[in-house]
Amino acid sequence: MYTERVQYAIDNFIMDDYFLEMQNNYHLKEEKDSGKSDLDVTIKNDNLCIYNFDDKKKCNFLRPEKTTGMQKSVDHILFEKIDDGWRLHLIEMKSGVGYKTWLESIKPKVRTSYLTSLAIADFLGIGTVYHANKRYIQPLVEQGRLKLSIPDKPSSRKQTYTTDV
Repeated sequence: MYTERVQYAIDNFIMDDYFLEMQNNYHLKEEKDSGKSDLDVTIKNDNLCIYNFDDKKKCNFLRPEKTTGMQKSVDHILFEKIDDGWRLHLIEMKSGVGYKTWLESIKPKVRTSYLTSLAIADFLGIGTVYHANKRYIQPLVEQGRLKLSIPDKPSSRKQTYTTDV
C-alpha cells in the first residue's frame, strides 16, 4: 500500500475522489462527443489512478483564455510504483492520430499533463517519475522502429518521431 505520507496527503489535502481506489485492473473510457473508446489496463504494483483527468480541477493559476493548450489534459493518468520510483502513464484515448491532430491537440495535452503530474508527484512525495523517453522512446529509436525528425539533436524540444508502421 502507499506510504504514510502519500496516504496522509490523499486523505487531507487532495479533493475527494480525485484518485480512484487502488486496483490492479482498470477499465478506462473516453466518453466525450469526439469519440467513445475503452481500454483495459492491468497494473500489478501499487498505483494511483486519476480517472477522467481532463475534467478534474488542476493548476488554477493557468490562464484559461490562452490558446497555448495549458488547460486541456490527457484523459487518464496512472502512477505505477516500481522498485526505486514511480512510472508515469499518460493516457489519451483516440482511435487514430494524424500529424496535425498530434501537433495541435495531443502534444499540448501531454505537455500540460506531464507538468501537472510532476507537481502532483512532488506534492505526494512519491519521488522522481520515470521519463518515458528512456523507458519507451529511446529503445524504439535504437531498434529503428522510430525515426527522429532532427537526428543531429536527439534531445531538442522540437523533436518529433515518425514510424513506417
